[in-house]
Amino acid sequence: MSNEVLFYAMKKIVGTEWKSKIGELKRDENLDIFTKICDAMAFSHRRDIIHRDLKPENVMLGPFGEVLVTDWGCAVDLSMKESFTGAGSPPWMAPEMALQNHSAVGTRSDIYLLGAILYQVVTGRPPHPGRTVMEVLLAASRNQIIPVENPDPLLNIAMRAMETRVEDRYETVEDMQADIREYRRHSESIALTERSQSTLEKAIEAKDYERFSRCIFGFQDALELWPENEAALAGLQRARFAYGKCAFDKKDYDLCLETLNREQTDEAQLYQQAKLAKEAALQRENRFKRLRKAFAAAILIGLATSSLLAGIAWLQRNEAVSQKQMAERSAVAEKKARQDEEAAKNVAIEAQVAAEKSAESEKLAKNEAISAKVAAERAAESEKQAKLQEERAKDVAIQAKFEAEKAAESERAAKIETEQRTAQVELAGLRSSLALALSQVDQLEVARAGELLQSLAAPSTYQTLVGKQQLPKLKTWAWNRIHLLSNRDLLEKPWGTRIVELAYAPQAGLGVVAIAEAAVQSLKIVKPVSVRLQIDSRFVLDVG
Repeated sequence: MSNEVLFYAMKKIVGTEWKSKIGELKRDENLDIFTKICDAMAFSHRRDIIHRDLKPENVMLGPFGEVLVTDWGCAVDLSMKESFTGAGSPPWMAPEMALQNHSAVGTRSDIYLLGAILYQVVTGRPPHPGRTVMEVLLAASRNQIIPVENPDPLLNIAMRAMETRVEDRYETVEDMQADIREYRRHSESIALTERSQSTLEKAIEAKDYERFSRCIFGFQDALELWPENEAALAGLQRARFAYGKCAFDKKDYDLCLETLNREQTDEAQLYQQAKLAKEAALQRENRFKRLRKAFAAAILIGLATSSLLAGIAWLQRNEAVSQKQMAERSAVAEKKARQDEEAAKNVAIEAQVAAEKSAESEKLAKNEAISAKVAAERAAESEKQAKLQEERAKDVAIQAKFEAEKAAESERAAKIETEQRTAQVELAGLRSSLALALSQVDQLEVARAGELLQSLAAPSTYQTLVGKQQLPKLKTWAWNRIHLLSNRDLLEKPWGTRIVELAYAPQAGLGVVAIAEAAVQSLKIVKPVSVRLQIDSRFVLDVG
């Protein structure tokens, strides 16, 4: 310039601050941007220049995918060996920068800032807590980082970059980039872990056995892809415990014991509780069986007692009949005695000569009449007692019959309760078997899934009226859904053929299908295959 005034030129940047986009972009998109920032800082560190104020708002995103690190006003050339003042932004600042320990500030301070940015990519916020600038600055000086509950491999990389001791951090940006590249190679395992975490939360909220099974299998698949995936391992342990707790709360003790790993400290206590609860349930069932036997014995004793009382009543009735017959004979004798007395009087009147003899005969007749009268009174009293005994026997028989009916009703109620409990156990087994069949389908074990479904399709012993409640059929929507999933390899309709009518006769085992081919309508006989219809030899229709 003619006036010799010094100046410098800067590139004009057109773009958007990363700060405004970091919350909207997906993790992989943010990692692409972060990797380019690391490339820029690795280039800078090779020339002994550190930035000291790295943060999302100092990164610009161009319209064609450019990533530019801006605001180098706090940068320091370490090769110049010159003193410098403090700088940086407290929410991302390294401890040595917050404490103004300039001798410790270097390339690893920038690595700390990169770790803080990576922490924000994972959690959505800067690492240091605080409501005011001074509180945040104090947290930075103490290296206080907001804790995160769920483990994340990417977060482990960020935490290593943010170690308090400078020498414990990554030595170079390239070392940090190597771990990030290793993490991204395991992205499929990580994505599977995240989906399983989401499924686990829904399963816990809905207490859904199917979702629990899906998330457990998801965590296991994630660990197969990447055995060092700590998030998947922790998720698997949490899912297994939650699944077992759900089964325990629903009294599915067998499922709880199958799910839990008693070698794990967190699961051992619940495993022991489920084991004790199962034993208690078996004891209750055994007590119920003994009680049912006692009821049966009581009924037999009641019947025997009723028979004995009926026999006694029959004997007493026969005795009463005998007493009555004796009383009748006594009455006849009394009547005869009166006739004899009248004859004796006539004889006495007619024969004065035999008065003495007649008087003696009369005295004897009177004595006999008195004896007969006494016998008649005794017979009447005996008959009365016999009637009372007969009425008492009837009362005893009625009471025995009432007790027998009451015992029979108790037995019926106990039988209904047993059937209901057995049906509940069978339904619980059905749900567990359906969940197992679905898991087999997910693992592509369709043969095993088919065997499970066929065993469930067999007639059930308890698929009858239990009390007054009709149990549901075993071929439910869930059965058909899993059955459909296990047969996804069936051949579908080819060549654009359109079926216009379908009829199927289960009893005859035949069906007919009307097929429209071009302008011609045709009827073709089909034969059933399991619960599907095979049309000619070209394709199969599922009619289940």
